[in-house]
Amino acid sequence: MMRSLLFACLLTLAGCAGVAPVSPDLGGDGQDPAVAWAERQQALSRLDHFRLVGRLSVVRGVESWFINVEWQQRGSDWLVVLSGPFGAGLRLSGAGGGPVVLENSEGRFHADSAEQLLYQHTGVVMPLTGLRYWMLGLPDPRLAVDGEELDDRGRLRTLHQADWRIRLRRYVAINGLELPDKVFADQGELKVRLIVDEWYLGLG
Repeated sequence: MMRSLLFACLLTLAGCAGVAPVSPDLGGDGQDPAVAWAERQQALSRLDHFRLVGRLSVVRGVESWFINVEWQQRGSDWLVVLSGPFGAGLRLSGAGGGPVVLENSEGRFHADSAEQLLYQHTGVVMPLTGLRYWMLGLPDPRLAVDGEELDDRGRLRTLHQADWRIRLRRYVAINGLELPDKVFADQGELKVRLIVDEWYLGLG
């Protein structure tokens, strides 16, 4: 019961601090949603320097984890800091197509896959590679798109990739862009919820 209450509270907390949500009912400027989506993808695909601070919940059957997350992306270099159920926390990082590094209180470990490293050292299953794109409101370019739905402003509302169902629950305006602040990803009994508290764009 306590876990259920915590989970419900997590999903109702505010998303991006200090930024007003963009209503999906504004109807845009009359532009065709498909055209707006094509333009949005071009703009978002160029966004490769950013920082995100938020919270993750991961539920798999009767297991659940509540995790604080900080994600930094600088071109092809990335760093993800996770804390909460892992004591002092852990750091995952990678550069280009090289190996992924996990650092925690037990040492430094390498593997080809961020998902593999995370599962080996925490038991948490999470689509980190896909989240890098889904949290921007984009499909993962490595994966086929099995279905997608746009809202009337040409923003991604739902997406199906690699047996994942991704739902973008709300968008916020950040430096002239509209970015999701709630991302839900489901695959069978695995449910991942990302709540974004802060977006920082254009890191050097």
